[in-house]
Amino acid sequence: MDRVEQYSRLMINQIIKYFGKEIEKVQGNVICIQDERTIAQLFNNSDDADVRYSYLFQLLGNECSILALHLCVAAYIFPEFYEALRKITGRGVTYKLACEICGAAGGESLPPSETGEAFRRLVHIVRVEKERTNFLYSELYCDSRLVEYLRGEDSLSVSLKGMVYEGSCKRELYGVEKETAQLEKLIARAMDRNDALRFVQVAGEKGSGRRSIVLAAARRSDTRVIYVDYGLCRQRKEKTEELIGEAVREALLYDGFVCLHNIEYEDLKKEDFSGIFCMLHRLTDTFGIPVIICTLQDVQLSAVVDELILKINLDMRAFEKREALWRGLSLEHGVGLDTAAYASKYSLLPGQVVKIWEIAGYDIEPGMKSTELEKVLSNAAADVIELPDKGTIIKHKTSQSLSDLMLPDDAAGTLRMICAYARERYKVFSRWGMDRKYPYGKGMAALFVGGPGTGKTMAAGCIANELGLLLYKVDLSQIVDKYIGETEKKLEQVFTYAQKSNVVLFFDEADALFGKRSEVKDSKDKYANTEVSYILQRIEQYDGMVILATNLVKNMDEAFLRRMKYMVEFPMPDEKIRYRIWKNSFPASVPVKEIDFEFLAGRVELAGGHIKNIILNAAFIAAGRDEAVGMGAILYAVKNEYYKLGRTLGRDFFGRYWDEVINIMES
Repeated sequence: MDRVEQYSRLMINQIIKYFGKEIEKVQGNVICIQDERTIAQLFNNSDDADVRYSYLFQLLGNECSILALHLCVAAYIFPEFYEALRKITGRGVTYKLACEICGAAGGESLPPSETGEAFRRLVHIVRVEKERTNFLYSELYCDSRLVEYLRGEDSLSVSLKGMVYEGSCKRELYGVEKETAQLEKLIARAMDRNDALRFVQVAGEKGSGRRSIVLAAARRSDTRVIYVDYGLCRQRKEKTEELIGEAVREALLYDGFVCLHNIEYEDLKKEDFSGIFCMLHRLTDTFGIPVIICTLQDVQLSAVVDELILKINLDMRAFEKREALWRGLSLEHGVGLDTAAYASKYSLLPGQVVKIWEIAGYDIEPGMKSTELEKVLSNAAADVIELPDKGTIIKHKTSQSLSDLMLPDDAAGTLRMICAYARERYKVFSRWGMDRKYPYGKGMAALFVGGPGTGKTMAAGCIANELGLLLYKVDLSQIVDKYIGETEKKLEQVFTYAQKSNVVLFFDEADALFGKRSEVKDSKDKYANTEVSYILQRIEQYDGMVILATNLVKNMDEAFLRRMKYMVEFPMPDEKIRYRIWKNSFPASVPVKEIDFEFLAGRVELAGGHIKNIILNAAFIAAGRDEAVGMGAILYAVKNEYYKLGRTLGRDFFGRYWDEVINIMES
């Protein structure tokens, strides 16, 4: 017999004594008086249930409510007792019955003016089966969760699984010590029933660790927190208040508080928040249970509801917080990192950074070289970034780098400067304090200018690969919209995604979007100029890396050119560079025979992109003939590439290799 059953046995004894012969008529010898001395001996040793009973007794505060609680528990454990009560009273357990029994036993009676408040306190712990006009006659009952709680079991009921849960945090939080301490103080104030503070707002981006900081503060104050996923509860419209009410009771049972999250809906307006707070008041006012509400940064609850709400802003994109996070996680994994460099490189939220380490942790080995570790972390970072709606994420799994580009020294040097800017930005702005003089425009914007096939897209990919970042190539066909204001909206989505996902933003054929502003002759010109002005402003505000590529720099607005930190010209390659392109474009694994690179560099006056097409086509021609790649296959591919460009090559072009080309053509 456990302690809860013992309490119930004693209660049944009191009821049998109260009803006397009436209960004997209906019970059929199913219920009998137990030896109270035997039961009392079982209470000699203290039990966890005694502590929980005592806590509930303090919450209820009067003998009538305590007796009603006992009656509900006894009726749940002993169904035959419940049936006997129904036969005698017609209703089972009611508050009226508890008051009558308490009065008959000489217990404390409540004045009528206080019974309503006492009843409201009681039904936060037990349940009301059938509400009546006179609450005294409403039927009360105990559910399985309350009995489990009294028996020392702490698992939530099945009906709450997934929507309501207790906090769990596997690791330490880094960089949020100040916010955690601040929240701990606010929780202590809110837990003080005499303080006016009841609601606290924790605002930040999704993935910024809002729920984790709430848990950390709760643990520091030795307080229990019950999380409520409002989004999931809201999906069950008719059950929303009931589910949140059960969560509130969980917090009450453990003298804790509720954390409401996932209320970030675009359709939530001022009236919706007012409705949420009205519901929270109904559920929490009786015992003054505190509520912490997690929202996005731009939600101003104090401005839309008439409540005292103190707000904590969780800005986890600040450099110092990112560095602290990388430092803490690297120490956990026992590896050394230049944490400042990684914090500058990855402008990601804590949730994403933690995932990076969880994924990379399976590949990190003791004594791993820094270059190998960087590759492991970069690959993991590529897996945690959500794909965009407008455009393509290009993941570079090869070792392609800036050294693979065949460019003039000036252009190659500028590309190295771009990478240096990205790597050392934290040092210049944070450690050297340049951000105090230049608080705006800290992003890196570069313009690549050159004809088709000169390597602009390849260079953008090499920069991303060199930095271990992803390249986000924007699809302009999904951006430019004929309707006024729509292009700006879509661009804002692009910049927002790029900022949050820590990618290199790449606009190819940028002149289509970043063209010159024109003289205003009609409304179309006015709105087109407004669009360009918006883009100018957005690029200046953007804190990441953006690369624009164009074939027609003359069509670009001068204001864009002024905002470019770097401008790289990709010229048509001269004979010397073409030779290097041809020479370095065949992997060692490709079978080749007697390729005349000097002839190709001198005769084929095309950009690198065209040469790439020629080499690939030649490889397929040779593979189809089951032979090594030779001049015949290459020059036949050259002939086809020129034909695509609208030029026909004669015999003179091919010189001494004409017979090999003819052999390919006729076979």
